[in-house]
Amino acid sequence: MQKNQVPKKFTPAQQIRLFILITLVLGISFIIFQPKVSAYLFPFVRQKKQIDFITQQNEIFDLNSYYEFRELSGGFGSWNFAYDQIDMTAILTSLPSNYQEQPILELAKFQAPYFQSQTLITDQETADAWLAQEATAHATVIKQGSDYTFFQNSDNSITLIFEKTGAEFLPNQGFFDLSNVPEEKAWLEARAWLEIAHF
Repeated sequence: MQKNQVPKKFTPAQQIRLFILITLVLGISFIIFQPKVSAYLFPFVRQKKQIDFITQQNEIFDLNSYYEFRELSGGFGSWNFAYDQIDMTAILTSLPSNYQEQPILELAKFQAPYFQSQTLITDQETADAWLAQEATAHATVIKQGSDYTFFQNSDNSITLIFEKTGAEFLPNQGFFDLSNVPEEKAWLEARAWLEIAHF
């Protein structure tokens, strides 16, 4: 009759090696399967995400794909809100009393290692002039739709400019709530909202 075998115990050195192996496997898996980390570490992953993002745009710019691309490919970033506020009432209170006459107002900036953007509101005439100025400042247009343009810069980075009305932009952005500014809501929704991004 065979005696019951006693399970073999790991020596302290073997336990340490096993711990290191498991840690390495988990760490490598995290890097490979976590999109934000892999895009931050590997240029070829960022480049593929850029190509996919640009390619999937049709005539009308897709805001949701933009937010996803910014989140997953820009690296770990931070927001800087105008007047250190995201509450629209506080922002409007902080603005000069003639803010509705200002040609352009910056509301927010996003800064990450591989992605920077600005959110501006302006009137349609100023937005058109801004877009025309940017078009002459960049040599190569990669792709263009009715409300966006991708530019190739001399250092191979990309500049994206897109324009939406406040009514199109605000429901998707997740920051600025207009429910507490009913008097200014119509004005804000009618303005041209510009986003300028570099990646």
